[in-house]
Amino acid sequence: MKKFSWPHIYIFEFLIFLIIDRISKWWAISYLYGKEEKVLPFLNLSFSWNRGISWGMLNNSNPLTFYLLTFFIAIIIVLFFAYTLCEHRKNKIVMCEVMLLSGAVSNFIDRILYGAVVDFLDFHAFGYHWPTFNLADAFIVLGAFGIILKGLGWISLRR
Repeated sequence: MKKFSWPHIYIFEFLIFLIIDRISKWWAISYLYGKEEKVLPFLNLSFSWNRGISWGMLNNSNPLTFYLLTFFIAIIIVLFFAYTLCEHRKNKIVMCEVMLLSGAVSNFIDRILYGAVVDFLDFHAFGYHWPTFNLADAFIVLGAFGIILKGLGWISLRR
């Protein structure tokens, strides 16, 4: 039996996160479109489209803004992929980078397919409301947090 190599593990990780997010967005479009479901006292499932960037910034109806953002996001994804590949070739574990990439690619797929990103997780507590987001956004944030911890030396990931 052949042992999995690191590139295979990263491809598997990327696909798992991508598939989980794609399924969650398909579900949101199919079952949440136009309605809101209260799940917990601090969590609603509430469908929305986001044509902007994080936390709904630059979320306007200007098509030029959308196309420019999409173009720059594509460039950032390509550059971050190149960075991740370089880190991998230095024998560093890049699981956090791959998690971040999977979220970014899934949100980019939304931009291409729908002209906006599907958001549906709506957290709130004590009168404060977090901007609606999706699982890909969570993967991006968790991946970035892991990269920061690695950079600070608080976690050490080497093969």
